[in-house]
Amino acid sequence: MNFLFYLLSLIFLISCGDTNSQIIENIEVSQFHQLANNVDGIIIDVRTPKEFHSGHIKGATNIDFYADNFTEKLNIVRKDVPIYIYCRSGVRSSSAADKMEELGFTKVYNLLG
Repeated sequence: MNFLFYLLSLIFLISCGDTNSQIIENIEVSQFHQLANNVDGIIIDVRTPKEFHSGHIKGATNIDFYADNFTEKLNIVRKDVPIYIYCRSGVRSSSAADKMEELGFTKVYNLLG
């Protein structure tokens, strides 16, 4: 019975671990701007070109999440520097961050909200 308890405890602890914590970090606006302004990295806006042209963070590059060549464009981006990614609400950027992790990016900061 003790063995079963320990086994279930171990499975629970492993399943609760945040495997994205080393690569993807979700951050709030103030921390996003502080990091993006003080650290070398690349700022990517994953909104549509129309949204991007209506206003964006200074120095940001637009890579439209909905574009057919989204993954191709991500493959051109350096993977060894911090990436700061955002969209309008955080949904597209979260999905983009997951894709970036799959592609081998080493650090992605996702702006929440």
